Amino acid sequence: MFALDVTDPDAFGADKVLWEFASSNDADMGYTLPQVNVVRMANGQWAAVVANGYNSLAGKAVLFIINIETGALIKKIEAETASGINGLSSPIAVDSDNDKIVDYIYAGDLNGNLWKFDVSSSDTANWGVAYSGSPLFVATDSLAATQPITAKPAAGKATATGQTSGVMLYFGTGKYFETDDNLVPTVPQVQSFYAIWDQCDKTSAAGCNGVVSGRSSLQQQSIIAETSGGNTLLADGSSANGDVRISSDCEVAYGSTLPTTTTTPCTNNINRRGWFVDLISPVYGLQGEKVVSMPILRHGVVIFPTLIPNTNVCTAGGTSWLMELDQFSGARLSGTPIDLNNDGKVDDNDMVMINGVAVAASGVKSQVGIIDTPAVINCENGIDCKYTSGSSANLWLVKEKAPESVAPTLLPARRQSWRQLL
Repeated sequence: MFALDVTDPDAFGADKVLWEFASSNDADMGYTLPQVNVVRMANGQWAAVVANGYNSLAGKAVLFIINIETGALIKKIEAETASGINGLSSPIAVDSDNDKIVDYIYAGDLNGNLWKFDVSSSDTANWGVAYSGSPLFVATDSLAATQPITAKPAAGKATATGQTSGVMLYFGTGKYFETDDNLVPTVPQVQSFYAIWDQCDKTSAAGCNGVVSGRSSLQQQSIIAETSGGNTLLADGSSANGDVRISSDCEVAYGSTLPTTTTTPCTNNINRRGWFVDLISPVYGLQGEKVVSMPILRHGVVIFPTLIPNTNVCTAGGTSWLMELDQFSGARLSGTPIDLNNDGKVDDNDMVMINGVAVAASGVKSQVGIIDTPAVINCENGIDCKYTSGSSANLWLVKEKAPESVAPTLLPARRQSWRQLL
């Protein structure tokens, strides 16, 4: 990992390399694919927070907290101490009480562990893995096989009905950076997308229950319908521009109030700790679909792309689905989020007809191959635009309805950047 001084790009040279932290400094530093966080710590220092990455000498999952001014190691925290085949993925730093200082850091690893690091103390000696060294959650499929977490999680306040404190963590599972990760075996492992409620933060009552015992503590959602070949009938009688997915609409009872929907996969379980959806196509079954990109939280919606490798080993790329689900339940939205008929509006005409019933789309299939996390801007009055490039080298634009809280405050176009000429 490098720190470079690029204040004056024209004068950049060898003396502008501030410091380097490499495997020669610590053998637990692996291939640093994970992203770095630059944050203010409780001890008053600014730090670069980075995971050790993959294929380190001992194969552990390790978090490094490094002084950004000097490159000195402030703290090294081993999440999984046993040597093996593991590595920590991109972390997300969370300020739970809005004082501009990091309290907790969350990160996943190759063995499906979602770790919580407590760095809320001003004494670095007290920094370490929360919950007595146990992971907050372990992602496993229905056969109890662990699912790798390689993408950076997203985090938001736990404010759903029945939630009194804590943080919601959103992440998908899957791996796509090593040789053969692009191959789809005859029976691929099921990968999933999760939303996990960490009940404990600085405002929680003593004795709060942090560790989530497994997917049995979560409410399942499912992909219940999927169109193919562009044959997607909309409520206005037209065909959608592309294929869509429809998800279930189960309630998630975070408290003790019983839910009212119990049709499979919905249950009447209470005191849930989040939700999950398995990435299984109702048309094609298991396709090796996975999530290797960071999700976005936007106005009560969680947005994430999936990745389906191309099974033809002589052809590059693959495809993706851009999914949009309710942030707190994982259910399909009550109203359609996407302009499916390309009329520049998002209304009831964009609802999808499934067995004679108009329902909202939960996802749209990529038209440009494999995509990454999209950039989202409020581009028109009442319309959000998602821009993403694909493995086909083309740009894809998806228009959707902006939340009502955004549309009235739409600002005119303004200067985004400038270059000063001296």
